[in-house]
Amino acid sequence: MFNFGAAFINMTVNPRHSFKLKLCVNVLCASLIAFFLILSGSLYFTTREIRDSVSNIVTSKLQMATKALDGMLNGMKVASDNLIGVINSPLMRYEFKNADVVGQTFLESNRHIQGLCIGYEDGTIYGHPGPWCPYLMRSGDSYIFIDLAEKKDFRASEWYKTPAESRMSGWSEPFMESNGTMIVSYNVPVIGDDGRTECVVAVDQNLNALSDSLQTLRPYEGSALYLIDREGRYIAHPDHDSVLEVKAPDSIVAFAMSDVRYITEGTGKEKSYMFKSPVSETGWTVLLSVPESAMVGRSQKMMKVMLVNMLIGLLLLLAGSLFVINRLTKPLEKFAAAARQISHGDFDVDLPVIKDRNELYDLRVALASMKVSLDEYISKLEDTSRKKASIERELDIARAIQMAMVPKIFPPYPERDNLDIFASLTPAQAVGGDLYDFVLLEDKFFFCIGDVSGKGVPASLLMAITRTLFRNTASVDKTPSQIARILNDAIADGNEMGMFVTMMICSYDLVSGELKICNCGHNLPVTNGSIVDPVSMKAVPDAEYHLINHIPTNIAVGVVPGFEYRDVTMNITPGCMLLLYTDGVTEAENARHDLFEESRMISCLKSMPKDSTSREIVEKLVNDVNGFVGDAQRSDDITLLCLRCNHL
Repeated sequence: MFNFGAAFINMTVNPRHSFKLKLCVNVLCASLIAFFLILSGSLYFTTREIRDSVSNIVTSKLQMATKALDGMLNGMKVASDNLIGVINSPLMRYEFKNADVVGQTFLESNRHIQGLCIGYEDGTIYGHPGPWCPYLMRSGDSYIFIDLAEKKDFRASEWYKTPAESRMSGWSEPFMESNGTMIVSYNVPVIGDDGRTECVVAVDQNLNALSDSLQTLRPYEGSALYLIDREGRYIAHPDHDSVLEVKAPDSIVAFAMSDVRYITEGTGKEKSYMFKSPVSETGWTVLLSVPESAMVGRSQKMMKVMLVNMLIGLLLLLAGSLFVINRLTKPLEKFAAAARQISHGDFDVDLPVIKDRNELYDLRVALASMKVSLDEYISKLEDTSRKKASIERELDIARAIQMAMVPKIFPPYPERDNLDIFASLTPAQAVGGDLYDFVLLEDKFFFCIGDVSGKGVPASLLMAITRTLFRNTASVDKTPSQIARILNDAIADGNEMGMFVTMMICSYDLVSGELKICNCGHNLPVTNGSIVDPVSMKAVPDAEYHLINHIPTNIAVGVVPGFEYRDVTMNITPGCMLLLYTDGVTEAENARHDLFEESRMISCLKSMPKDSTSREIVEKLVNDVNGFVGDAQRSDDITLLCLRCNHL
């Protein structure tokens, strides 16, 4: 009787794999997941509320800062516009010294402005011929007045050149004075009646105090406030050495230009949130970085408390689950012991009695039914195994008979030293449909190769019939086309399965070297001679290997009864080789689904010495095909036949 015991070599329950333990763990895992989901949900919503609250506070702070900045900068613009009327008044035309009076009056009226500069292309009408650029700036409680035109050509400076050419007011990029003062200027061109720029007014603002005051707006411990200009340079930074010397990272600059409300930076404990608020007047951006710990620290403390409570609850649940599960799984242990005995072939084992009609009762019914089914199945399996072994023995015998039908002794005619022939047949299945055969009648040598449609036993039967018909027909000295005609009519008669055979049938005169070939839908042969003149049909020895393309192709044998087959005649000279093969060679497929093809076959032939024997050629091709296919399953028989003419 068949024994299932091998499948249950070690039936002792591993405590780590115990069903009771797994059931308990599953209960605990389900509870843990439920606790985790509740905890995560609470943490998520709490954190989101805290983050939104912090975000609103930070946004309010940023808006206050930018509103103050916009107000200060807009005040500079208003003051500059008011100054334009003063510049065009008669007061500026009295004397050169009136320029510092006007400038001082302007600075005293606008305490937040650092300096005033007016650049004239031509100051003649103001009492100063040529370019004139009066500049007045604060220095403590006093003022310094200089003419920049005496120091350099101010007209090449960006503050003058850009507004003078564009005739548009605008803000300069922040810059650092030699005394360490950070300045931004608002530059206004004054256009004369003739449409030309008469002068450019530059109003300077000291940004040092602004940068320091912004740092006082940090709402949380560890937060940092920054101000960047349009080019990404820091105008305000916790590290004063970075002001106007360091550019913000590209990600920060991209964030400042985007519509995103905030971004995150860093990971883990270093993670922080960065908020922004644009300064509309200058295109600057105020940035505020807030550590995540400052935003969600309270929710993390709540998480720790909940985790401790959850662990205590899980431990209590574990103890209760083990007690309940131990009672519920006792019957399962008994069923497991009975199943082990059944696995060893003991189908008479008694099963535990279950009184209640529950899942365990259904399990008992199923095991009882399984005992009966296994007993029947094992009996059928043993019978099937005996039949399979018998079929395999019969297939082995059929294979041996089939292989015995094709010639296997080489050289077949040792006394014929002018004839070198070798052939090989490797079935893809136990029995195959390829064939080769040859017959020698005095000085005429008949040979063929064929491939039966289909695979397996049907193909092998038709192969045996075809081989017998060929041998009987060739023995009465027929031409290849006549042999093909006889084979075709015989196989087509009563061919209800529609099977056919592709063949290459040849006759070779060992004295004259005349070779006749009839191609019945088969692969073209390969030779190392070439027919250079299709009319004279003369062969040239020692040429490159190639397919003989001028052979007319007839239909396969067994398709159409009464078909008139044609053959072709040519002469081969000593040294010439003729290779016949089936499509199992050229269509051999590897694991990547690449085909061996004629090109690889011819390359293999070209790599061999020209004086290689037929055996060497066939064995080399078989080895190359097997190496190409590798571990892939072979789908077709591999058959080759090689003939060489040593001499006439």
